[in-house]
Order: sequence, then structure tokens, then C-alpha cells
Amino acid sequence: MKAQIVYDKPCRIRFRCGSNAFTKELERSIHKLVMSNPWAIACEAHYENGGILIRYKEDHRAEAVELVRKLRGSYLAPVSDNQYDTEEIDRTFKSDLAKLVMQRYIRKAILPAPIGAALIVYSGLKYIAKGVSALFDGKLTVEVLDGASISACLIQKNYNTAGTVMFLLSVSGLLEDYTRARTRAALTDSLAIKADQVWLAGKDADTLIPMSQLQVDDCIRVRTGSVIPVDGQITEGEAYINEASMTGEPLAVMKSKRICGNSCRGRLSCDKSSQAFFRHKDKQDNRAYRQFRKP
Repeated sequence: MKAQIVYDKPCRIRFRCGSNAFTKELERSIHKLVMSNPWAIACEAHYENGGILIRYKEDHRAEAVELVRKLRGSYLAPVSDNQYDTEEIDRTFKSDLAKLVMQRYIRKAILPAPIGAALIVYSGLKYIAKGVSALFDGKLTVEVLDGASISACLIQKNYNTAGTVMFLLSVSGLLEDYTRARTRAALTDSLAIKADQVWLAGKDADTLIPMSQLQVDDCIRVRTGSVIPVDGQITEGEAYINEASMTGEPLAVMKSKRICGNSCRGRLSCDKSSQAFFRHKDKQDNRAYRQFRKP
């Protein structure tokens, strides 16, 4: 990848590859590729200007330059990881908050007072319209209170106060969106597959294998406290299983080949010490997983 070194200090170097060098989806891939090297300390990639910032250990500048030189966007695959999702949410929130603060103070410093007042009135009409719409719907919501406070300020020609109220409301909305996004990311992470390896049941002994090597119709052993990362059928054994995430039922249910008709899906918890054998049946969907826990 063609890149220009725009900042070069000991243990810190920044490259500029151009705005079309890679896409937003490949930012994570570049980060993961760089951090896979033992000499890498931190990495940031920004698709807007094609910037790549690498912090490296001492005496490893040549490796960082060579890695970026050999980098090819066509060879990178998008990465889906909750860690990167969280980092992207944090970075977006900080960027939006900084833009909001800068926009307010630059507008107050540059624009003449009449133009600034006109912009405040124009922005305030949006809040007032939302409040009136809520009243016509017969609802007394926070939009009504916002519209009433801004209307009072505008009627009194107190434009600075109206601008401050709208600024605080914008910050509040930004925080609400940020909290919602972080909660969604945390919930997704709690339901994600956590097992990288499984115990493959053999005739003589069990074998610990990576998830990538698990095939359809393989039989795996599940003990109390372990995770089943694939959908399958019970072939031997029994367990009390909590299927609350799938059915909403908080009580554990006995599951076995005889009781459940071989089929088990979802996130499961075992409330008694036991073990069971599962045969992997679903080749398409490995996203759901089940967990056996001690009481």
C-alpha cells in the first residue's frame, strides 16, 4: 500500500494512505493485523483520510514500515468483534461530542449577534414543533417540557439561554444514544459464542480440538461449567437446563435424549453436577450457545 509518513517519532509513526485506501469496515482488520505482531503496542486506523497510527516497541520501526508497505486492502477481510464495536462506539461518541462543542463556541465567536439569534430561533422551532405534535396526540412527554422552556426563552428574547438549553438537550440526546449503543453491544457480547475449543468424544479418550475443526455429526462431551457453542442433539446423559434466554422460563428443565427428543438449542444452564454428550447437527447456525453451571 502506498503511504506517506506524516509523523515519525521514536516508538510512534503515522502513515497517510489517502481517502480511498481502505474502507471503514477494514479499519478493524488493519488494527487486528498490526496488533498480531509482538512489537506492536497500539494501532489506530481511520478510513476518512487513510491514516494509520502505530505505536511500537523500541528498535522496531523498520517492521512497522514494512508491514504498511506490504498492506493490501484487497487481501483484508472484515472483522466482526464486540471489542472493536465498543471501541468504535466510544470513538464516535467522542467525535460527535467534540463537534457539538466546537460548533457551539465557533458559532458564538464568529457569527454576528443577529444571525446567531436567527439560527437559535430556527433551531428552537424544531423543539417547539415536537412539543406541539405531542400535545395534539394527547401526550404530556418530555418534548412538551422542552418546547415550553425554549418557547418561554424565545418569547422573552433571551436567546443565549435558549441556545444553552438546546445545547444541553443535544448533549443529553447524544449521551442517550451512546448509552443505548453500549448496552446493545454488551448484550450482544453476553450472548456471543465464548468457546474456542470443545472436547470431541472418542472411543478411548476425549480430544480437545478447536471449534474450526468441529464437523457435522461429531459428538462432543459437555460437563458442568463448560460451554456448548453449537446446536445439536443429546445422545447420552441428562442435565437440568436453564433456557431463559430462549423461552423466558426461569426454572431449569430436565433435558435428556428420552425427555427432549434429542433436540436442544439456545443458552442452557445446568443446575446440578452432570455431563452429557451432544451431536452437532446444524451446519449453518453456530451463533447460539449453551452453558452448564454449578448451582
